[in-house]
Amino acid sequence: MKFRSHAYWVFAAILMAAVLGIIGIAASPVIAHTVEKGDVIIIHPWVESSDTLAHLSISNEGTRPLVLLRAETPVFEKIDILRNGKVIRNLLIKCGDIIAFDSPDAQIKLSKLTQPLVEGNHFPRGLCLSAM
Repeated sequence: MKFRSHAYWVFAAILMAAVLGIIGIAASPVIAHTVEKGDVIIIHPWVESSDTLAHLSISNEGTRPLVLLRAETPVFEKIDILRNGKVIRNLLIKCGDIIAFDSPDAQIKLSKLTQPLVEGNHFPRGLCLSAM
């Protein structure tokens, strides 16, 4: 898959300002608001302290397909994007599509915790997307 030189990087800047108050760590789920950056909408991101999955949806409202290249956070050493239970390098999000990361079909798996999770705390998380 070849990417055009004009890439949209949606990473910590998208979520640093907004997500610090959005992704919660708690014993019970913390549901967040929606974050919009250009044509990308991050819908209700949250994590449960007993879970190893990030729960969120990504909507592509633009006119070009997007590719999710990676997810990042300093709280976990390893983050995998899974499609049908298999680790993948990138995930295509077609124009007008919404990908829900809450089923075996699409998941973001978090592993190798780098610091203790404290109920009610928030942590920065970034998504790196590229336009095709």
